[in-house]
Amino acid sequence: MQAMIFAAGLGSRLAPLTDHLPKALVSLGKQPIIQYWIDRLQQAQCQQLIVNVHSHGQQLIDYLQALVLPFPLLISDERGQLLETGGALRKAAPLLLPDQPLFLLNADIYCNFDFGAALNFWAQKGQPLGVLAMRQRPSSRQLLFLEEELVGWQNKKTGAYRWARAVDPLAVSAYAFSGISLLGPAAFSLLAGPRAKFSIIDFFLSWAKTDCLLAYLHQQEDWFDIGTPARLARAEAYLLDQ
Repeated sequence: MQAMIFAAGLGSRLAPLTDHLPKALVSLGKQPIIQYWIDRLQQAQCQQLIVNVHSHGQQLIDYLQALVLPFPLLISDERGQLLETGGALRKAAPLLLPDQPLFLLNADIYCNFDFGAALNFWAQKGQPLGVLAMRQRPSSRQLLFLEEELVGWQNKKTGAYRWARAVDPLAVSAYAFSGISLLGPAAFSLLAGPRAKFSIIDFFLSWAKTDCLLAYLHQQEDWFDIGTPARLARAEAYLLDQ
């Protein structure tokens, strides 16, 4: 398998920690946030890692290039324009290994995610186009599933819905996206987009019109959004107790 870490964001919610530092290098306990993902990917025998950079990009590039890793680490440079997650994936498409499934990981989360279990789920389900890590947790924005398959999205604050398929709204299950997904190689030919800058959710909903993207519930794993100082502190307190 291969992976891409979305690390280009401004990290505005983490200010002032990110005033002079990329969010991926903000410390969580004894090491930068991004290092937890890198360590887990090494344990999972990752074949290649792509990291996109933008804010304070050279600092992150210098950190990554100093690492000694058992797999290639490639930089997708977005210092000219921040592309959001969907645009970032499209820009990185030429770097992908064409025959390896791809994990997409948000840099500003901590999770003791089991990559092997997710790969087994994907294989047992017949290698669908994608698998989306989901949790039952409070969130204003949720993805909607019918019998495991992605069919839509909702914003609970605004009441907005986006539907990929015509379904009975009362029959769907709503979950919060964990910022972790797995794409099969079949998705790599579908990475065109109408504009440069857009969310990965736009890809998911577009693909779900004709292809299968499944919910992967990982409630048993520890998960933290560490995108604000308060949430970062909660994750640090958890790690201290381990």
